[in-house]
Amino acid sequence: MSLIWRVMSSQRSFALLVLLVSLATLLTVVIPQGAEALEMAKSPAATRLHELIGWGLSDVFRSPWMFALLSLVGGSLIATLVRAWPRARTGVPVEPPERAPHERELEAPAPETAVESLRAVYLSRFGAPSAQDVDGSRVVMAFDVGQGARSAPLLSHLGLLAMVLGAGLYASESSRELGLVRAMLEVKDTSSGVIGYFDMAKAEPFEFFQWPSSYVIRSFDRDFKGLGPMLVMEQRPKDQQQGISFPIFKNAPPGFDGRHRDGQVEIRALRMGFVPAPGAGLADSPLAALMLSGFALLILGAAMGQKARGRLWLEVEGRRVRLVGVPAFEGDADFDRQFQRWALTAEITLSPDR
Repeated sequence: MSLIWRVMSSQRSFALLVLLVSLATLLTVVIPQGAEALEMAKSPAATRLHELIGWGLSDVFRSPWMFALLSLVGGSLIATLVRAWPRARTGVPVEPPERAPHERELEAPAPETAVESLRAVYLSRFGAPSAQDVDGSRVVMAFDVGQGARSAPLLSHLGLLAMVLGAGLYASESSRELGLVRAMLEVKDTSSGVIGYFDMAKAEPFEFFQWPSSYVIRSFDRDFKGLGPMLVMEQRPKDQQQGISFPIFKNAPPGFDGRHRDGQVEIRALRMGFVPAPGAGLADSPLAALMLSGFALLILGAAMGQKARGRLWLEVEGRRVRLVGVPAFEGDADFDRQFQRWALTAEITLSPDR
């Protein structure tokens, strides 16, 4: 049991599980999901997709193995938080080391108020001292600085998890419905050679250039007989209810429509597919708040990870004030810069002109 606890409460294990969730979410990008997968599976040529559906990979966020993986993530997160929960520190040396990488001695013009003033300043910066000792006029306090940096990787991984889950759940939910058919078309006037670009939606009539006929998208096939995405468009003469239908293939070579259809315009599809219906986009989804929260945690973790870590001793005896600093990592330049600021803060606090 102790081995299981150590593994589950390890930040490395949590990071690995977050990576696995990210890889699983990536499947929703490369493998059709939901209604789109079912639509494509109608084609007898989609044998590989049939296998993926059998493995549950066409509905990743509702598959049993994803539920199991998310359960492990939740258990690891709880165990990691319990292990990282602040506890009373024991065994912290009260006495500063005789030799330390960083030392500074100051003189207190008003020794009767030096301890209270410095204690108030450092309490506001580092919180309560991890250890302290009072022996007559001599007071020693030890502060653990940069302890938030220990939680920085956890916050970053938690933020990444929230962003990945938000994106994956949104993609999963939006794939339940096919949405609206939309296409970006490059249209060339066969008489003048002028080229225009049109963003069209299904059942939305367009008139290209000066031609009186209107063009409309009638249907969309995600994979027509293994030839890839295909639009069915209709050219409707003016004042007529019906017209001539013709296909536009996404993967057709340039000039395909002009060679196979003697029309007023030559059409080439740059993009085609399903898009969310109005009001069903990411900005309108509550999952956007989850992704924004994850991004905030990611930034917070990155910022906290930049803080210097180590221990600072404050020793006051009469007029003598001594600061001693030991970084968590030898040669930490950030700790050196921070120690200079802490010493300057103490000097300003002790100044009689303050």
